[in-house]
Amino acid sequence: MTWLRGLLLACLLLAPAAWASEAREAALGQASELWAQGEYGRAIAVLEPFEAEADPELDAMLASLLVMQAIDGLRPEDVANVDLARAIALAERAAAAGSPMALNELHLIHLNGWGVPVDLDKARDFLERAVAAGDEGARTNYAANLFEGSQLLPRDRDRACEIFNELLDVVDPQPYVAYYLGLARVQGDCGFTADPGQGIELVRLAADQGLRFAEFQMGLAYEEGVGVERDLAQALDWFQRAADQGVAPAQWRIGMSFVRGEGRAVDPARAVAWFSRAADAGHVDGLTSLAVMYATGSGVEKDTARALSLYQQAVDAGGVHAYRNLAGMYLVGEGVEADPVQAWLHYEMGVALGNKEEGWLRDAIEARLEPEARARAEAALAEWKSGQSR
Repeated sequence: MTWLRGLLLACLLLAPAAWASEAREAALGQASELWAQGEYGRAIAVLEPFEAEADPELDAMLASLLVMQAIDGLRPEDVANVDLARAIALAERAAAAGSPMALNELHLIHLNGWGVPVDLDKARDFLERAVAAGDEGARTNYAANLFEGSQLLPRDRDRACEIFNELLDVVDPQPYVAYYLGLARVQGDCGFTADPGQGIELVRLAADQGLRFAEFQMGLAYEEGVGVERDLAQALDWFQRAADQGVAPAQWRIGMSFVRGEGRAVDPARAVAWFSRAADAGHVDGLTSLAVMYATGSGVEKDTARALSLYQQAVDAGGVHAYRNLAGMYLVGEGVEADPVQAWLHYEMGVALGNKEEGWLRDAIEARLEPEARARAEAALAEWKSGQSR
C-alpha cells in the first residue's frame, strides 16, 4: 500500500496549487466583468490578493485597471503627472513574461504620456511587439494607425483594411472593424466603390455598440446628409452621445447648438460648459469658441486676458481662425497692450494659412502701422514663413 500513500500525498500536495489556479481564474473573470462596468477600484481589489504570484495575465489586467483608475476623468494635460509606477512595473513584468496585453498597454502608456513622457519610438516598438505576439487589441490599434496615418505609422489604408478583414470574427474588435470598413466604403477606399449608404450602415453598427467615434461620425452623417437624409435632430442626438463619452469635437458641436438654439433654447452658460470640456482636451474649435465667450462676456464673466490666452492656445494647436481674433485684440488692446505690429503679423499669418481677406481689418491695422514698424512686421512674417516651409 506504499504506492497508495504516495498517491494520496501527491494529491494533497497538488490540491493547494490547483485551488489557487481556480481561484485566480475566477478572480480574472470577476475583474473582467467589473472592468466592463467601469468598476475599476473593485476590479483591482479582486486581483490584488494574487499580485505576488507574478502571473502574466493577471499582471497585465491589473496594470491596465490601475491605469484606467488613475486617468479616468483627467484632462490630457494632467495625465503626465499621474503616478503610474506600480502599473508600469506590473506591465513590464508581464511583458517580460510574454504577455501580449501588457505589450499593448505599454504602447498606450508611452504613446499618450500616461505617467511618463511621450515616447513615440517606445510606443511603436511595444505596438509592433504586441502585434507580433498576436494581441487582437494591438492589431486593431495598428490597423487604425495605418487607416488614419499617424505619428507612429504612415497611412496605408489597403493594409489597414486587410487587417480589419482578418479581425471580422473577433468579438471585441468588431465595432472598430465595422467603423473603419464603413468609412472605407463611404470614401471609396481599400478597393471599394464609394457607397455612402452601405458605409454609414456599418458605422451605425459600431455606433449602436457604443463606439464613441462612430457615434460622432453618425452625427456628421445626419448633419451633412452623407448616406442618410439630413436630419438635425438625429445629428444632435448622436453628437450628444459622443460628447457624453468625451469626444471633444462633439462637445464643441453641442456647445454650438446652445449658441444657435438648435433644437433647444439659446443658453450661453451651457455653451461655455461644453466649450470648456472641448478646450480642456485641446480641441481647436473648443478653444476658439471659449475665447469668444470670454471676449464678449457671453455666458461667463468677460475676461479679455483669458480670451487672449485661449486664442493663443488655439493658434498653438493649429487653429487658423484664431489668428484673426488675435489680430483684432492686438489692434485695440484687449487683454494686452495695443500693438499694431503684432496685429498685422497675426492677420497676415492667418491669411497665409487660409483665412479670407478682410479689407476693413487690414485697413484699420495698417492705418496705425508706421513705416519702421511695418518693416519690423514684414521681417517677422518672413522669418515665420521660413519656419513654416522647413
